[in-house]
Amino acid sequence: SSSENHWEGKTWYAYGTSITNTTNEGRYATYLAKLGGFVHVNKGISGGGICSNKNIKNAIMNITDGKLNADLITLEVTANDGSCDWGTIYDSEDTDTFCGNLTACIKYLQENTNAQIVVLSSPVMIETTMNSNVWTPPEYKNPSNGLTRYDKNRLVEDVCRLHCVYYIPLGECGG
Repeated sequence: SSSENHWEGKTWYAYGTSITNTTNEGRYATYLAKLGGFVHVNKGISGGGICSNKNIKNAIMNITDGKLNADLITLEVTANDGSCDWGTIYDSEDTDTFCGNLTACIKYLQENTNAQIVVLSSPVMIETTMNSNVWTPPEYKNPSNGLTRYDKNRLVEDVCRLHCVYYIPLGECGG
């Protein structure tokens, strides 16, 4: 028996950082689009964030870009928001924390689209030091908020669970 790909020909809107942006470094999106047979609309913004500069959040929370017709919407988040106030998973969309902004994005998409929403943790969680971007050990705590990469990924996963959207641990398990 043959298996059918139910995503073939479906529309995928991919929001995220340079990791998603196919004009920059976003190789995963191109591969997934081909593998899944998606009509791929890339919305990656190099240097973007949902908390630090909010340009990804602003793009997500704008219905005029055609996402009303999306079947799948992915959010690749965290890469550029590492130093933000992350808050707690219970922060409302009115709270200017990472968790509050993620909640706002998820709720907006749930209320304004019929798309399957999937949040991907960023495959790169480099902490910025005074001198350069460096790989840090797992126990390294960002001095601005006291959180490790693990802490941040758990917060993202827990916000997703709280709002019933899928979470893919790309950053933790994607290699």
